[in-house]
Amino acid sequence: AFLYTIGFNVSSAAVNLSQIPLFVGPYLSGKYGVRNTMGTLLRTGKLLMGSGFEKSIVGADGKIVKKKVSPGIENYFVPQEVNGKTVYTLREDLKYSSKEEKEMIASLKPLVEIAAANGQLNQSYLSDELNIDQTGRQKTFGDKFTKLGALMFHEVEQNNRQVTLTAAYLLEVQRLKELKAKVDKVNVKDVVLTPEQMEKAAVTALYNTQESNGGAVTETGARWAQKDLGRVALMYKNYGIQMYYTMLKTARKVLDANYTGQERVDAAKQLAYTHLSALLLAGVHGLPLYGAIKVLFENILPEAMGGIEDWEENFDTQMRQFFGEMAYKGPVTALSGVDVSNRVALSGLLLQMNRYNPDATIEEDVFFYLGGPAVSKIKSFFRGAQDVQRMQYERAFETFVPASVRSAYRGIVRYPREGIITRRGDNMMDSDLNLFELGGQTLGFAPYEYTYSQDVVREAKRREKALGERRQDAMRMINDGRMMHDMDLLEKGTEKVLDFNLIAPKDAAITNKSLKRSWTSYTSQKKRLLNGVVITPQYERHMRDMIMDYKPVEWGLGSLGQKEFGEK
Repeated sequence: AFLYTIGFNVSSAAVNLSQIPLFVGPYLSGKYGVRNTMGTLLRTGKLLMGSGFEKSIVGADGKIVKKKVSPGIENYFVPQEVNGKTVYTLREDLKYSSKEEKEMIASLKPLVEIAAANGQLNQSYLSDELNIDQTGRQKTFGDKFTKLGALMFHEVEQNNRQVTLTAAYLLEVQRLKELKAKVDKVNVKDVVLTPEQMEKAAVTALYNTQESNGGAVTETGARWAQKDLGRVALMYKNYGIQMYYTMLKTARKVLDANYTGQERVDAAKQLAYTHLSALLLAGVHGLPLYGAIKVLFENILPEAMGGIEDWEENFDTQMRQFFGEMAYKGPVTALSGVDVSNRVALSGLLLQMNRYNPDATIEEDVFFYLGGPAVSKIKSFFRGAQDVQRMQYERAFETFVPASVRSAYRGIVRYPREGIITRRGDNMMDSDLNLFELGGQTLGFAPYEYTYSQDVVREAKRREKALGERRQDAMRMINDGRMMHDMDLLEKGTEKVLDFNLIAPKDAAITNKSLKRSWTSYTSQKKRLLNGVVITPQYERHMRDMIMDYKPVEWGLGSLGQKEFGEK
């Protein structure tokens, strides 16, 4: 499932990079201040990139060996086993820009030691899921290919965690120094923390990293998502679980009087900054509580309390019209023309509606949600097989290949050639795609105009279906009442007709003429019933002849004769 979803997928790796501005930055800003946090995150990113691609390790013979690795804060140190414990020593063969920079990097030693001891330096969620080890050797071609597909995502995830770890550590060290300077009434620059205080800062940084999802790995994720069916159903869901857990815990802290006033203020800031970042990157529909409020109005509240009926404009449409597209989707999507809002939103991280089967049965929903990405991909193979049967070979190819290949093929080959069209050749967009939109599609981001048009059409069809079902139910109830001479049913059907005409468009209103046509069709179908089932006129004679060929068993008490079984 991994290779067919986010393997080799540039857009997924790019979306993962948004974790820093979307959640990590706001979370740390609530406690340490916006200016300090943003400056430290930028400085930390630069520091990480400057660590180089070489790591020094002490070999069995005691000599230092250089090894090619990805950038990381541990690259500034040389690990060595001393009395069964790994000790890190600052590398002296590197060139540091200043004495201050060297001292700052040297101060990271407690963090590196504790993070390494907890497996937080070169570990990621994907490395756990796929058993990827940067230092190990894969035994099969499949393992090597999977590792290659996960490499980009793994590197981004590792970068996110190390940036979060380092920034959280430096911010906590600075906070402890400021507290000590205030108590001792000295200059902050003159404060020297004890080894115990530095170690405490490292532990706090590790905790803050986990809380802000910088360290979401399998072992620290949800217990249900670690094995068996839960691991399949909750694949890629650890992120959402961690996000909601952290936000709910932060909200509880705001309301809990057992915390100090400053702690509650910091928690309130964290929530406010997180919602602000989500608003800027993903728009109104990307706010954390958006999905819950949507469910409340569409599925729980009655109409008298503001609930939305199935024939009315849904919650998304009302929000779009109230706030406008830029606010609803966010400035990034509105200005770029590439729809990134759905990918970085903090809403719908655990459960999402099946857009391709909105009226699924309970069994289908259970299968959809428990099966996770694996089942969704298997179902897509069946759709691909149907495309082959219909001689839609290009569409079948797009269905069978991984998402990364499909996106690149569409952006480079199909969309430039014919635009975005349906399987029968109908245009799905009013304008041609520009180079920026094609580039976004190649990387895995759908054009905004396309997603917008699909949202609008999907909503129109949903409302059309809801109104059509209400109209059909009302007329069927009247027809049943007339057929069975049931006055109560007739009265109820008449009420439904009147209610429908209040909400229906003029052309769809139920009139005496439409009721007469419905009754004529109803009685005509009754004449074509075959053992309670309506047969289409074109096939009625053939179906009756076929049924006459059946020879049922004749029972002792009465008989089901052949003629009677198929008799008209």
